Amino acid sequence: MPCLTYGLRGVIHATVEVSSDKPDSHSGVEGGSIQEPMIDLINLLAYLTDKGRITLNGFYDNVRDLTPVEEKFYDAISKKWYANPLFLPSVLKRLYSGLQPPMLMARWRLPSLTIHKINTTGSSQGSVIPHRALALLSMRIVPDQNLEQIAADFTQTVHSRFAEFNSTNRLTVVIQQQADWWLGDPENKGFKTLEKAVAEEWGVEPLYIREVCLFIVLGALRLIGEGRVDSRGEMVGEGV
Repeated sequence: MPCLTYGLRGVIHATVEVSSDKPDSHSGVEGGSIQEPMIDLINLLAYLTDKGRITLNGFYDNVRDLTPVEEKFYDAISKKWYANPLFLPSVLKRLYSGLQPPMLMARWRLPSLTIHKINTTGSSQGSVIPHRALALLSMRIVPDQNLEQIAADFTQTVHSRFAEFNSTNRLTVVIQQQADWWLGDPENKGFKTLEKAVAEEWGVEPLYIREVCLFIVLGALRLIGEGRVDSRGEMVGEGV
């Protein structure tokens, strides 16, 4: 199914590290007598979300409302996928739930926060208290959130929360990489011309989709507005 990409979520990649000036230790010896960096880090990460909502002050204030035009795009994706004769009922039942409009909006037009992994010092033995714990996370941002403001609010919030712990450990927050969101106008002449050309070539009208933020192809997508619904960006088998 041909698709035209008219929007991308932005992204902020960050690390949150809690460390001690003491070396790794044994929980059977030091457990309970020191403030453990891993516990501080987990408490910090737990504060960032509540029942799926990101807790940064004002985080959702500037998220753009859904328009009737865009709502029709999501409905069209669900209907065309459901009507596709290539999928057996059992497969369709499993896949279709992920293409309902609310799920598509959560993936493409709403902001999110993901904790990817936690790295620690020390061995893999369960008895070690690591002296350093580092979390890698990302936030996906959308129109009309401000990239710089979100990054600054995140850093300030994490530092403020950590100060409440009165911990002897150190906190380091680093914004590693960021890219702003992009949203085109599917109603403009460029998109309509491209829609006509794709329909003539494929024999079917393309679907309008929004996608993840891919740093390498962001500039190109802004120009041509073209993409695939199964691109699997940054994953094995990427089809961008």
